[in-house]
Amino acid sequence: MFSTTFVNQNSENNIIEKGRESLDNFLTCLIFWQTNGMDLDSYEYNNYSRSELIAEFAWLGKLSEIKEKVREVEEIIKEFQTGCGDFTDYGLCFDFVEANEEHNGFYRYQLSWGGPSSEVRFYPDGTIEYVFLDWFCGVGFNVTKDENFRWLWYRFKDLTMLDFDSKDYEELYQEAHIIEDEEEN
Repeated sequence: MFSTTFVNQNSENNIIEKGRESLDNFLTCLIFWQTNGMDLDSYEYNNYSRSELIAEFAWLGKLSEIKEKVREVEEIIKEFQTGCGDFTDYGLCFDFVEANEEHNGFYRYQLSWGGPSSEVRFYPDGTIEYVFLDWFCGVGFNVTKDENFRWLWYRFKDLTMLDFDSKDYEELYQEAHIIEDEEEN
């Protein structure tokens, strides 16, 4: 499904599986927000009572179909309240990580922190990488071509959060740091 960009295996030899599980969980939330809106307040049927929902779906005709649609709406509301939550409350931070000897600079949408942690990295060339890290081991997945991660890219781009033009060359590319180090020696 998604190719790996790097793997630092753990002693249990299961970092890729753990990373894929984390990626799948986040992907589920991305799809949920695209389908149902970014937050509960903007969800079309938020604050409807059960009887109002039944009246709203009366056009379906059959009582069984009406009840099924009401259950679907209640599940969506429950997912906002106890599952994925609102998009704006989901991540821990959004920041820029400057280039160093190990990587080029990137914007990071940090989803969780500690052991394990996960983040989505956005690079100036348009590459998008999902990264799962767990105590000195980790795995990265290239998710650039996935439409759900492209949707995320454009959400941040529309909010002017992905602003590579404001960064210096040294902040963006590791070669600049390597050249500086060589000049010092």
